[in-house]
Amino acid sequence: MSIKSRKACFLCQKPCDSQCPYCQSVWFCSDIHFQLHRLEDQSYCCPYEVDVKAGIGRILRATRAIKAMEIVLIDPGTVVGPNYSSTPVCLDCLSSVDGSFLCPCCRFPLCSTDCSTGSMHQDECLILGRCLDRPEALQIKGPEHETNAYSIITPLRTLLLKESGTDAWQRTDELMDHHQERRQNLEEWTWYQKNVVDFIRHNLGLTQFSEVDVHRAIGILNVNAVTLQYPRKSGGGANPKDVKKGKGIYPIFAIMSHYCICNARYTIDPKTSEMYVRARRPIMRGEELSVQYLSALSGTFKRRKKIRSEWHFDCLCRRCSDPSECATNISAVNCFSCENGYLLPANPLDYESSWICQKCGHAVSSSKIEELVDSIQSELDDIGGSDEFHRYEDFIASYQGIMLHPNHYLLMTATRNLIQFYTYSAGNEVLAYETLKRKLQLCQNFWMVLTRVDPGYSEIRNFVQKELNFCKLLLSQQDYHSGKIGKEEYLLNSRQSLLALDEVERNKKLIEKNIS
Repeated sequence: MSIKSRKACFLCQKPCDSQCPYCQSVWFCSDIHFQLHRLEDQSYCCPYEVDVKAGIGRILRATRAIKAMEIVLIDPGTVVGPNYSSTPVCLDCLSSVDGSFLCPCCRFPLCSTDCSTGSMHQDECLILGRCLDRPEALQIKGPEHETNAYSIITPLRTLLLKESGTDAWQRTDELMDHHQERRQNLEEWTWYQKNVVDFIRHNLGLTQFSEVDVHRAIGILNVNAVTLQYPRKSGGGANPKDVKKGKGIYPIFAIMSHYCICNARYTIDPKTSEMYVRARRPIMRGEELSVQYLSALSGTFKRRKKIRSEWHFDCLCRRCSDPSECATNISAVNCFSCENGYLLPANPLDYESSWICQKCGHAVSSSKIEELVDSIQSELDDIGGSDEFHRYEDFIASYQGIMLHPNHYLLMTATRNLIQFYTYSAGNEVLAYETLKRKLQLCQNFWMVLTRVDPGYSEIRNFVQKELNFCKLLLSQQDYHSGKIGKEEYLLNSRQSLLALDEVERNKKLIEKNIS
């Protein structure tokens, strides 16, 4: 856990002579990089720097102790654009559109005339206008129709950034594209060649970019871009038409390591598309800064396969290395041979490892486990696609302790969905006493698993903490008024719940401070 002592830029690691006069913790090579370190509007120095870890490459380390919920960094991003496949969105602001207004030049749908001259769309507009007769695969057919027409946009923006030669491009160009690994998927590679590479070079006439250039732009996006997911604000949900849809490249964030149990979390400001990374828990000086790429509500077997497929590396973190996944058994299934045993992978880092019963030693192939879990997953997905949320209770009753460990991630997913149903379908105040007790039980079960596999702040943790303690508060009130508990116990329970609810509100306000 080392902190560099040589005079090198905290971000690009070039030799330099300028030290931050405020924190004196980092050196910087240019005003541009200094502005990424020092947030003048907040009089705050971001406590991170780039380091190199043997066998891994570039990582970020904390330059001082960081408190939980404190800002680690703000990444303004370098490229933001629509997803490859999307329902119609405005090319400038990425809001959903109905197609009633088209850009006069390129004929892509936009919000208004203001967006037709917006900074994000302006540079590409004349280029897109060169080819209005687009092939079938790249046509937009209606407001509800998902189209691949947008697959050319974000790669084009990446190429235009390359042409600018700015510091933003230099930082983007340092990111990995996993060219060789991606080329092994011939079907996908061919689709990009035909619909993106050839269209950009031939239909749009941008022959100054080689095929290698365009494929590299695609690779940088596919490996490094993050979905533009925005934190929910208090006081109700947003109109779906106002929700922006797209992805962005954040080169500083992209340096951060992935661990399934991590110490930082990001949110994106919907107005500026800036990324805010905060500490999920206290972080020590010199500690490696990390985020998680996938939801914690996924078992190691599925999670590691997804990481290998999408990001081309094998996660070896402490959760992935532990068959029980932090003593939760979140992937365990009931033994096929004995009555009370559970099957877990003998070696969770081996994709083909047999699953062994911890009680009787019975072994089952990984393919058999995958077949079982996929079948149950399909049933769960079917419930999610309906409005029959009561079926989640039937799902839990059918599989809990019968085919799946009570903590299994499919049961935890159903549990989370039930909590959300009870929360949003009717306020806690109008729930019947027994329903309120059931909701409390669901919250407690979910909380116990979540805090082990995903410790520290997260939006789902904040949500469940709020609902759990709100249920406790209301049940205590009802128990007190019915004479089930005395005044002293009621006051103690209420005080504990109110303190937890205060913490939830503080965390929410910290996040919303960046998106107001």
